[in-house]
Amino acid sequence: MQVTQHGRRTRFAYLPGRVTVVSDEGGSRSNSWVADGKGRLVGVLDAEDRRQSMAYDAHSNLVSLTERDGAVTVHGYDTRGRKIRTVTPEGADLTYGWDGQDRLTTLVTASGAVVAYEYADELSRDPSVVVDPLGGRTELQWRDGLLERVTDPVGVTIGFEYDGFGDLIATRNAAGDTARIVRDRAGRPVTALTPSGAETRFSYDDAGVLVRRVDPDGAVWAFEHDTAGRTTVMVAPDGGRTVFEYAPNGELSRTIDPLGRSIERVVDELGNLTAAVLPDGAKWGFTHDNLSRLVSVTDPAGHDWVREYDTVGALTAVVDPTGVRTGAVTDRSSGTASLTDAFATNIYTFDEYGRPTKIEAVDGSAELVSYDAAGNPVELVDGEGGLTVLGRDAAGKITSITSPTGAVTRFEYDNCGRPFRSIDPVGAVTELSYDPDQRLTARRLPSGEVETFAYGACGRLTARHTPGEGTARYGYDKVGRLSFAQDSWYGTRRFEYNLAGELVSTTNGVGGRTGFETGH
Repeated sequence: MQVTQHGRRTRFAYLPGRVTVVSDEGGSRSNSWVADGKGRLVGVLDAEDRRQSMAYDAHSNLVSLTERDGAVTVHGYDTRGRKIRTVTPEGADLTYGWDGQDRLTTLVTASGAVVAYEYADELSRDPSVVVDPLGGRTELQWRDGLLERVTDPVGVTIGFEYDGFGDLIATRNAAGDTARIVRDRAGRPVTALTPSGAETRFSYDDAGVLVRRVDPDGAVWAFEHDTAGRTTVMVAPDGGRTVFEYAPNGELSRTIDPLGRSIERVVDELGNLTAAVLPDGAKWGFTHDNLSRLVSVTDPAGHDWVREYDTVGALTAVVDPTGVRTGAVTDRSSGTASLTDAFATNIYTFDEYGRPTKIEAVDGSAELVSYDAAGNPVELVDGEGGLTVLGRDAAGKITSITSPTGAVTRFEYDNCGRPFRSIDPVGAVTELSYDPDQRLTARRLPSGEVETFAYGACGRLTARHTPGEGTARYGYDKVGRLSFAQDSWYGTRRFEYNLAGELVSTTNGVGGRTGFETGH
């Protein structure tokens, strides 16, 4: 017998035939594990007597897994025990190739698509090149097992730096923009620097837990902890204190906001959330089945939302309090799923890799999706038969969209892989510019006019200048909430919040004030 942290008295029974049964003290909610003569797990029976089965070869390699719905996944191995083939219930057939050092060299699909892996030398275990089914080469550079550089198939690179202990301390893009992490002697981040120099600082107590964070704009967040290292108080930059209380088992049981309002969590003996008690005493209820699946949600007025599941535990239906049912039925062997709501039924078809290939509506119209060998969508057929074609570069980024009418929109990317230029079907060009923190700073319109964007120390948008419309400005409080917005259309609008972060008033551009109250 074992008593869990939630108070469940758990019984363990060991039966003939190498069967272990774990249940409640009275035998309910039982799960059984069955082992063979070599101690290998060959079966699991859940609380609803549904079984999963496993089979092994003579070398204890898993060769088949039968799920609760009877679907079977099969694996094959070579004489060295390396997996060389997997066949899924959906029909995906994958073949694996290995070299003499037991390193994966190829992954081949039944259609002949190949992902290849190359290595820098005879000793390295980390791939130096990954070649996708379309021939795109992604290069990886390693040092002492740490990834230092990645170059994608079109030459976009990103670099990584580490300290002497192997902790990440910097990332650098192709333009040289570098984000840095400064660590203390214990390896904890004490400063995070963006490429533009914005600095976030972290402080710790003698026990090593975070007690203070200072944002780039000087806003200070403070954290208090109990002797177990759990956060008990969070103090926002505006002084708002959020308190966290814990049950004897160490789990969060109550949260008290800066206005003194509490939300209580109630759990059952399995640790499932069974109720949430709001500050006014209103109660939300949550019911779980013997497999700890959420089967109903009850609101404070007593209305129920019911959830249904299939044999493998996938959600199949939701019924709202009025009886409206939204359901889904999936047939893995045929690769189809139907979604039915109060108005219609749509049928979805998937390929053997789980990608949607067809959506058929109740009126018989269908949308189709085709993929390239690398798994990227490249052709979309709408319900009226119109074909949209997506062109992609070697890295899979979209370079053109051809509409059903034949109109082509093209896209170009900078050396960091960011969208840089778009050319619409009539040749109009729009260009984008970025700052070192990867934020959009300017958009040059086809007319030659430029829309600009400015940001504050914390990366929040502070100004947007749009040709013909003027400049819009935005301000924020220390917690990061929008405090005012000013533009030529609405004037200056102001927003006020209480310590709990709830909006309590707005003032429009002509001084009109609207107040908001919340129930407690």
